[in-house]
Amino acid sequence: MESRLWKLFAAIVLLLLVGSQQSSASDCLYSHPQSYFCNSEEVIRAKFLREAEMKNSVNGYELQITEVFKGSYWSTGTSIRIKFSTGAAIDLRADPGDFVLTGSGSPDLQVSGCSMVKPWSELTTKQAMGIRGAYKDGCSCEIISSFPKPGESKDQHCKLDDDSANQVANQACIPKGGICSWQTIN
Repeated sequence: MESRLWKLFAAIVLLLLVGSQQSSASDCLYSHPQSYFCNSEEVIRAKFLREAEMKNSVNGYELQITEVFKGSYWSTGTSIRIKFSTGAAIDLRADPGDFVLTGSGSPDLQVSGCSMVKPWSELTTKQAMGIRGAYKDGCSCEIISSFPKPGESKDQHCKLDDDSANQVANQACIPKGGICSWQTIN
């Protein structure tokens, strides 16, 4: 009887461990704009036009693209619809200005919890410069919040400091001489 209880306990622990690994693998809790940029198919700057009817969606919006930073599906001046996946809904009507949006898909931009949707006016000058070019230069690097796993090259990673505000606001993780490192965006 004790052996069966032990096996049952071990099976439950194993299931919990596997389940937690699967959910953490799909979590997208980026804290640096470069991660959003590099992990998205499309990065645009757009202005809210109106709410849009979307199939199977909580809400959708029609936007006018003012700049395209990454992706090839749309061009400046194009009117597009965006669709938020469950848990990623954001009200764009509250801010009359431009937004930076990252996402994937076409003909509608798919925005998820792994996307960046932020008023352009809230970006720092260095973040805007990063979106316009510096972040693209660092997409071969990976920004991490903890040390690389055993066997992974430290040369291809930039670790966010405990106080990462300066890195998020002013820096990009860029390869230089084959090694990724934090550099102030100029």
